[in-house]
Amino acid sequence: MKKNQTLNYSLFFLVISASLLLLTKYFESGDKYLAFFDDDFYYYIQTIKQTFKSGFITFNGIVVTNGFHPLWFWLLTILSVILGFGKGLFIVVNIITISLSAVVFSESHKLLTDKFQLEEYYSLASSLFVSFIYLLIGKGGMEVIITIPLIIYLLNLLTKDESVSSFKIGLVYSLCFLSRLDSIILLILLTIYIIKFRKGFNFTKFLIGLIPSAFYLLSNLFFYHTLMPISGMAKQLKNSYWPVTNTIESLISFNPNHIIYSLIPIFCIFISIILLMNKRIMSRIKVLSIISILFPLVLILFNSIVSGWGFWPWYYYIFIPSQLMFFILFAPYIRGNKKTLWVMIVIFILCWSFGFGIFKKGIHYDNYNGAKGIQEFSIDKKGVYAMGDRAGLVSFLIENPLIQMEGLVMNKQFVHDLKSNKLLKLLNMYDVNYYIANNPNRINNSKWFVQDPYKIHPSQIVSSDTIYSVPYDSVIVKTWKYYIFKMK
Repeated sequence: MKKNQTLNYSLFFLVISASLLLLTKYFESGDKYLAFFDDDFYYYIQTIKQTFKSGFITFNGIVVTNGFHPLWFWLLTILSVILGFGKGLFIVVNIITISLSAVVFSESHKLLTDKFQLEEYYSLASSLFVSFIYLLIGKGGMEVIITIPLIIYLLNLLTKDESVSSFKIGLVYSLCFLSRLDSIILLILLTIYIIKFRKGFNFTKFLIGLIPSAFYLLSNLFFYHTLMPISGMAKQLKNSYWPVTNTIESLISFNPNHIIYSLIPIFCIFISIILLMNKRIMSRIKVLSIISILFPLVLILFNSIVSGWGFWPWYYYIFIPSQLMFFILFAPYIRGNKKTLWVMIVIFILCWSFGFGIFKKGIHYDNYNGAKGIQEFSIDKKGVYAMGDRAGLVSFLIENPLIQMEGLVMNKQFVHDLKSNKLLKLLNMYDVNYYIANNPNRINNSKWFVQDPYKIHPSQIVSSDTIYSVPYDSVIVKTWKYYIFKMK
């Protein structure tokens, strides 16, 4: 099989796989396609929707917010201006994901083949696997859809033998940062590579490329009185800087998707560390590998110290650079027909995607079923709602303002109020009519212990209280219980 032919076949199989993963849901009736998007995706969509109504950036029309990664927010805003908030918007988001999966594949293949001279079939198989990880963690609509291709493109720029504009590198740095703010850890580490290997690098021009990032940080400080988005501040409600294990525990799961985007990359990191002991490895490969391994390790440790929240699927973008470097380090040890490996990867991703596309239905998602139940309840129950976990899709479906009780899309004052007040007082401060409690602790039928956010480790700061009343209503699904309390 000719080289270009194999490349085209790989792209074809990837697009088929991506379409099975992302587009088959639209053949279901009604709005069941909503079930396939991550709940946090709806924080973006609802904030944009409410901003159009209110004339200022807000999730609920009550408080201003900056609880989002800016680049993806503004891209979704442009799409929403053109398409509105119906099915068309969601289809286009998925089509963008499919298109960018091809970019991830092409840029990965370029990095492995052109920069590090890996054998063609091995490079194609490796690039397909990385692209499949991208699809699994990006299919829910989160900002990593653009972060991952930007990071791989940046790696290609930095490893070019010929001269590359320092301003261009700075600009791509900015785009990576604005797409996913915690990528700053990788960007800082990659500066070590620049200093060591990019001779003649112009740091003045590089800093000019960082102006969009500086503008974002200063605008945050001016408008919201905080450098970081409020979602980051809300996740750092912790009374101790002692590391907690929740973050690390969330990495370990034998859910099939989790094995692909978490356990396999973690295993590959351990193998990479062993392979790095080989003294014959080129210096730039060694440095880039160490940086790629340090990125997830530093971020996981940082999260366990300042936050303790678990990792959701889109967080696993942190393993993409280390996975690519693993394939480079492991290449000399691959023996036999590499075409067989390519065929096996193609069959694997097609079968996996076919199984997901055919058998996974919207009604299998309790988040969707619960949100639809709350939507039905809210039709003739007007007022201000409040809810913590799983509030994204609910906020998008109901026609009432919603206070996000974890603070993720609220403001600095709310986070302060959350830390300082009992939950019932907090609800009263924000004139809440209906409070939706996720899996509250039932003491008896008229006595319930409630808390938001849900306390996942002893150091976490939450607002809690006891409600002395019978729930006004409830929505019970297989794995989740929503109890609705009438507050006014």
